Amino acid sequence: MQQARPFGLGPGDQILESVIPLVVDGTDVEVTVISTWQPAPSPLPAIAGFAAGLGLAVAAWFLHRTRRYAAALAVTLPVALLALIVGGWQFLSLPPETGPKLVWWVLPMVAVLSSGLGMLAARRSRTLVADAAMLLVGVELAIWGFVKRDGLSAAIIPTDAPAALDRFVTAMALTSGVAF
Repeated sequence: MQQARPFGLGPGDQILESVIPLVVDGTDVEVTVISTWQPAPSPLPAIAGFAAGLGLAVAAWFLHRTRRYAAALAVTLPVALLALIVGGWQFLSLPPETGPKLVWWVLPMVAVLSSGLGMLAARRSRTLVADAAMLLVGVELAIWGFVKRDGLSAAIIPTDAPAALDRFVTAMALTSGVAF
């Protein structure tokens, strides 16, 4: 957790080993704590996520310009669903005592619902409602990606989901959300 790098050590090396004596229900217990330097994560999942998000945003923009509002909103749905899966996975990975954040799954859920409602509105030629839904999807995904941005560079992230998937979806949601 220190900013200074340990002298003569590198990723994978043991930084610290300590024994902490505790008393649990009247029984003496010793807990051994070992800190190991974790290597930085690969930037490839985040880069791929940014590229995918940008590609989806360009596709949505072209569809929207050609007045295919339902198709443009359909582009937002996979991003919102992936964010919901990853956010829900992270929320369920942590015990309630640690206080997992509701925004990890609530924001993507609102984005999924907005995308679906927007597609329905677009099919009924209610373009103003479809545009509002597109804006709401973008805002929800951008906020969700911003909340999870620290996971893009952290060596360990608090989830049971594969770290590469979490980083990919976070970067994709952040990029496409801002663009939507």
